[in-house]
Amino acid sequence: MNKLLIILSLICISTIAQAQNDTKTVEVDIRGRSCIGGLGICNVNPGNESQKSSSPKKSMRSLSDHHLILALDINQLSPQESYEILSRPLPTSNTEEIYFTQEFDFVFTDEMLEYLGMDIRYNTIKKGDYPLTIIEDHIEIDLELSKTK
Repeated sequence: MNKLLIILSLICISTIAQAQNDTKTVEVDIRGRSCIGGLGICNVNPGNESQKSSSPKKSMRSLSDHHLILALDINQLSPQESYEILSRPLPTSNTEEIYFTQEFDFVFTDEMLEYLGMDIRYNTIKKGDYPLTIIEDHIEIDLELSKTK
């Protein structure tokens, strides 16, 4: 009986851990019309699965309660959008260190953090440079969230 309870507990824990790493489609405004000057993320909302295919595919997945990845499909980014994200043209090789610049603190809503499965106490992307990696056909931005005071 005890073995059965342990096995069921382990199954539940692994299911919960898997659910926390689910990738979610999001609508992200990076240096777009909602931004009031500056560089970085200025608006994030839960995505609509029936979004127009012409809009760049953006998704976020949580790596922990305060660490997430923003992924962008390179094939759906215009040269202008690529420049807005990287502050330069898209590199042709993956040998350079590239960073995404967030010029102002960005605060997520509690609803958005719950949608992403994140701890709502960690709600702020602090201004700074965040590692950016180009992997095949997408860009991944590694974002660390902080608690607001």
